[in-house]
Amino acid sequence: MPKLLALFLVSVSTFAHAAVITPQLRADKAVGSMAAGSNVLLLKTPAQFRAGDQIIVEIGGEAGRGQRGTQGVGGVTPGDPNDGRYYQNADAPRSLTAKVVTVEGHFVTLDKSAIVATRDAVVHYDNLPAWNAATFWDEANPVTTQGDVLVTLPAGSFAFSDQVPFWWHKPGWIIAGQGDDRTELFSPKGTTSIALYVFESPKTTVRDLRLRGNVADHGYGTTFYQAALDLSLSPEARAFNVVTVDAWRGLNVSYSYNTTAENFRAYLTQPLRIYVSWQIAFANSEGGGCWNCAVLSRYVTAGLESFQSSGQTYKGNRLFGAIFSSNSSRDLQIDDLYIRLAAGSAHLRDMLYNPMVNLNLNVDTQQGSELPPGAGGTYKNVTMIQDGYIGADPTWGKWFMASGINVDPRTSDLNVVGGSFWVPDVTSDNLTKAGGVTGVNNYGGNKNVVVDGFLSCGLTDEPPMWQANIRNTDNVVRIAADA
Repeated sequence: MPKLLALFLVSVSTFAHAAVITPQLRADKAVGSMAAGSNVLLLKTPAQFRAGDQIIVEIGGEAGRGQRGTQGVGGVTPGDPNDGRYYQNADAPRSLTAKVVTVEGHFVTLDKSAIVATRDAVVHYDNLPAWNAATFWDEANPVTTQGDVLVTLPAGSFAFSDQVPFWWHKPGWIIAGQGDDRTELFSPKGTTSIALYVFESPKTTVRDLRLRGNVADHGYGTTFYQAALDLSLSPEARAFNVVTVDAWRGLNVSYSYNTTAENFRAYLTQPLRIYVSWQIAFANSEGGGCWNCAVLSRYVTAGLESFQSSGQTYKGNRLFGAIFSSNSSRDLQIDDLYIRLAAGSAHLRDMLYNPMVNLNLNVDTQQGSELPPGAGGTYKNVTMIQDGYIGADPTWGKWFMASGINVDPRTSDLNVVGGSFWVPDVTSDNLTKAGGVTGVNNYGGNKNVVVDGFLSCGLTDEPPMWQANIRNTDNVVRIAADA
C-alpha cells in the first residue's frame, strides 16, 4: 500500500455510487506548553498524537492571551496601523501548525519551534492532511479521478488549519456529514477561518454538516474573507442542510449556473467590525437560488445578495439581523422573504444606512446579458419588521430606522406583490428625532414598477417632513394600504 494511503487509512467501498470515501478524520486534542524558541511540546497528559501527525498549537496561552496586536505561538499576520480597516490595522496572532517528529510520553518533538512561549494551550490534531490524502485529485489514487463519488464524514468536531480544498473533480461528488449538529469542521483561533472551497467541480453536493469559523474581535485568522462554503465555477452544485457559524461569509456561489442552496443557515454570534461581504451571496451566476435558507445575526449585517446574476429564485428565506440586496441583477423571483431587525442592533454605519431590501445598480453592467441590469423580477410576500430604532451608538445612529424596499430609478419591469412593512409609531419633538420611514420607496425615473397589495404600518414623518408610507412615483400602486 502506498505510504500516504497507509498513513491516513482512506477506506474506499463500492455501493450505489462509483465509490465511497471515508477520510480518517480525528477529533484528538490535548493541553500543552512550549518555551520560546523550542520545538518541544510538553503535554499535560499523554495524547493520541503520533509521528507524522500534523497538529495545531492554538493561540491563547501566550503572555498576550491571543489578543490582536500581540505575538502568537506561531507568530503573527502583520498589520498596518495606517490601514483604517479593523482586521488589517493590527498584528493578528497565529497558531503554530507543525508536524510531529517524535513522541516520548508527555514530550512531543515538532518540526517547528514556538515563536513565543505558551502555557496550557489547546493542541488539536490537524485534519487537513487526512482530507487532502482522501479527496485531492491524484492519478496515483484513481478513485479521486472518478465521478459520482460519495465522501462520507464521521460524527465529531474536527479541526482544520487552513482552507479545505475540493478542486477539479468530475461531476457527481457528494460531501456528506452525519447531520449539521453531528459533523463539524472548525477553525481553531489563530488559523485561517474555515473555508470549504469547491472549485471547478460541477454537480457537487455538500450536505449535512456544520462549518465553524473563528471570526471575532480577537482570534481571527487570515483576512481574505473567503466563505465557509465556496461554490465557484461549479455549475449545478448544491448545498443542503449546512450550517456556518462565525465565518467571514457563509455561502458564496460565483460564476456557476443552476447552483442551489436549501436549508442553509449562517449564524453570526460576533459583530463584523467592517463591511466584508454578504453571508449568502450568488454572484455572476444564472439560475438556481436558495430555498428555506437563513441568516441569523445578533448585529445587523449584510445578509443575502444576488450580484450581477439572473433568473434566480429565492423562496422561504429568513433574515434575522440581516438585510437583502439585488445588485445589478435581473429576473429574480423572491417569495416569502422575512426580515427582522432588533432595536439597537446596528453597530456599523455601513449597515445602518441601508434599506432592508435594496434593489440597486451599484455595478451597472450585467455580464453575459443583453438585457439591462435590474430589469424584471417579482418580490412577493416580503415581510419586514423593525422592533425600534436600530442604531447602537447614540452619537451617530440612535434615532435611525431602515426603510423597507428601496428601488433604484434605473430598475424597471418590477412587481411588488403583497408583503408588509412594520415599524413602531414614532413621534418627535424635533427634526433630529423625526419620524418613521417608507415601506416601499421608488422616486421614479423608471417604468413598469407595480406595487400591489402591500401593507406599510407605522407613523411616517410629521409635518413639515414629507415621507410617505408607500412611494412609487410615476408608477402604479394597487390595493395597497398604510396604517
